[in-house]
Amino acid sequence: MKVSSFFVTNRKVFLPNRDNLATVMLYYYLLITNEGMNMKKLIFLINPAAQSGNAMQIWQKFEAYLKGKQIDYQAQISTRPRDIYNWSYIWQKHNSYNSVLVILGGDGSLNEAVNGQLAANIGWSAPIAYIPAGSGNDFARAYNLSNNLQPEVIIPQLVTAIETEQVQQLDIGRMLDRVNHTRRYFVNNLGVGFDAATVAATNDSTLKNSLNRLHLGKLAYFLSLFGVLRTQDTFNVSLKSDQGQVQFNHGYLLTFSNHPYFGGGVQIMPDANPTDGKMDLIIIEKRNMPQLLHTLFKVLRSEHYGMQQVYRWTSDKYEMVIPRLEYGHVDGEELGVHAFDFEVTSQKHSFYLITTDK
Repeated sequence: MKVSSFFVTNRKVFLPNRDNLATVMLYYYLLITNEGMNMKKLIFLINPAAQSGNAMQIWQKFEAYLKGKQIDYQAQISTRPRDIYNWSYIWQKHNSYNSVLVILGGDGSLNEAVNGQLAANIGWSAPIAYIPAGSGNDFARAYNLSNNLQPEVIIPQLVTAIETEQVQQLDIGRMLDRVNHTRRYFVNNLGVGFDAATVAATNDSTLKNSLNRLHLGKLAYFLSLFGVLRTQDTFNVSLKSDQGQVQFNHGYLLTFSNHPYFGGGVQIMPDANPTDGKMDLIIIEKRNMPQLLHTLFKVLRSEHYGMQQVYRWTSDKYEMVIPRLEYGHVDGEELGVHAFDFEVTSQKHSFYLITTDK
C-alpha cells in the first residue's frame, strides 16, 4: 500500500511507507489525544503598555530568543481594553488542550487572563504561565517569581515546567456582586476605600509614566496616597464571616487578599497564606488623622497587627455591605465608584511559575 501524504515532527519530514505506517498512525493518535507529547505550543499575550511601554522591549527580546531556538509559539499584542480577557476566553474554550497561555504584562493583565479563562465556564481551567513585566508586580513578589526577565533564563525553565507538568495550585479570590449578579476574580487583592481611591488617583496621575521609565513606579502610588489622605472619608461596613457578624462605622481601608502584598510591595497582611483555601481580610478604621497616620506608618513597616482600629480575619466566606458610594478595585483595576453588596470566597487556580533566578 502506498501512502502519498507526509508528516513533520521535531522539524524532520517523514514519508510514510509500508514499514513505518504503524508509526505514522501512532503519531496521529498521539497528536489527536495529546498523549505522550509534553511540549505544547506557547501562546503569548502581551500588554505593551505595562511598565509604560517597557514590556514591549522585553517581549522583543523574548521573540528573538524563541525564533533563534525554533520554539513553536504564537503572539498577540493587546491594543484595546479586554483584549487579553477575550483572547484568554477563546483559548480556554478552544485551544487549551494543546497549548500553554503565557501572559507578559502586569498584575492587571494576569487578572484579565484569569477572568477570561473562567468566563469560558467549561468545567476546568488549564494552567497558565506568567512573566511579570508590570510596575507593581505584587503577584510576582508574593510567589518569589524570577525578576531576571531574560528569555534565556525564563524560557528553558518554563519549557521544563510544562514538560514535567510542574503545576502549582494557588488560591485566587472570587467576588460575587449580589446586586448585579456578576462575578469577578482576583489574583492579588480586592479593595474598597482608601487603597482603591489611591489606585484610581495613581492611574490618573500624569507622573506615573515618567516614574515608571525611571523604575520608580512605587513612588507614583505613594505620591497619590498623600493626596487621597485629604479627600477620603470614612464609611459604614456590615460584615459577616465564619467568626460572626460585625458592624463598623469608621471604615477607611478595606482589603481582601490571597497573599501578604498590596500597593507594590507593602505587606498589608504578612501572615496571609496563598494555599490554605481561605481568604484574608483587613479593615482599618479612621478615628482621627493622627491615629490614622500612625497606623499607616506602622503598616509600611508591617508592625500594625494588634493596634487599635486594625481588624484582621481569615475565613472561608465573607458577606459584606457598604451602603455609601466608594472606590473599589481588583488587582489594581478600577471597579468605579458605587455602593457594594457582595460575597467573597477563594478557589484554586493552576499556574506554571518560574520561581528562581538561575
